[in-house]
Amino acid sequence: MFIPQNIVDDLRQRDCEELADRLGIEINRHKAYCFLHSESVPSLSFHPSKKNVWHCFSCGKGGDAISFMMEYERCGFTEACEKLCAIYGMVLPSGKPTYVPKRRLTSQSVSRRNNLDFDKPFDTEIAEWLLDNLILTHNAQYFLFEKRKLNEEIIYKIGIKALDDSRTISQKAWRKFGEKRCRASGLFGEKGYLSFWVPCIIFPYRDRKGNLLGLQSRYIGDDKKVPRFQFLSCQKTHLFNMPLLNEIMVDNDLYLTEGVTDCLAVLSSGKAAIAIPSATIIPEDDLSLLEGYKLKMMPDNDEAGWDGFMKLRLALAKKGISIFKEDIPAEYKDYGEWYSSNRDFNYEDKTE
Repeated sequence: MFIPQNIVDDLRQRDCEELADRLGIEINRHKAYCFLHSESVPSLSFHPSKKNVWHCFSCGKGGDAISFMMEYERCGFTEACEKLCAIYGMVLPSGKPTYVPKRRLTSQSVSRRNNLDFDKPFDTEIAEWLLDNLILTHNAQYFLFEKRKLNEEIIYKIGIKALDDSRTISQKAWRKFGEKRCRASGLFGEKGYLSFWVPCIIFPYRDRKGNLLGLQSRYIGDDKKVPRFQFLSCQKTHLFNMPLLNEIMVDNDLYLTEGVTDCLAVLSSGKAAIAIPSATIIPEDDLSLLEGYKLKMMPDNDEAGWDGFMKLRLALAKKGISIFKEDIPAEYKDYGEWYSSNRDFNYEDKTE
């Protein structure tokens, strides 16, 4: 459906804090618990003077009222505009749309949601079935092996998969598990397709016993407006690559990286590594598992990397665990860039 430009311009100027209130998000002093991830301290912020702007200081998401609705409802641009028009009583060329916001999120319900990580439980059976029925696509292989120059054996051992088009696999899942269960699983959006921006790479998060805890995607398309990393809203965040802890002895070196792709680069270089999801997402419940290891970290060469390292060091210190910082050359942004820039590998030769 075509959204007239004058309506788009109007929606972009709407007060984001007022919109959040209309959607039932409890706000205190221009702050709220972010609905995109678990957290114990409100990090979703609204600027008192720039009212058409929102920003989360934890996950980094932000934008205007349209992007807020896209993230809140996990929908596309057009659908977000339609929902906003319904909220503000704006009539589109096709007529006035209807929209019922989600239930009100109070501070107590958000706190419960952040402890359990949303109302819908993570459906392990469906998620495992998805991994079993996905492959590592050509796009994903090019990204992982040519651009990032990662070790193939490690990628396949961890069980990393990819998705170029969610329609076919989504339809198969609905036929196998039924509409009711798929909708309740938290894995699918309103239109019945998997809640991942495609094309993407999918990383499985497992506990030490290998049980699947969640999925994270890494968008590898060209749309600059699409978030690069995405968690399903039905899961709690955890450390990545926890099964590795069964393979290394306590007192050994263990690298803790900022994000999955850096973790894969460190693993590809022959070192033991696990990862926190990002510099702003630290799964504190899992940190106790790291006790006894000689933890090391190579933060990104920017302010966010340093802040993330200090935040992680503090979280570990509260559990009596130390971590040591190692530097990467100043000309590289992060370890992944340093690693890939110093590897000789030709993807085309490998695929011939």
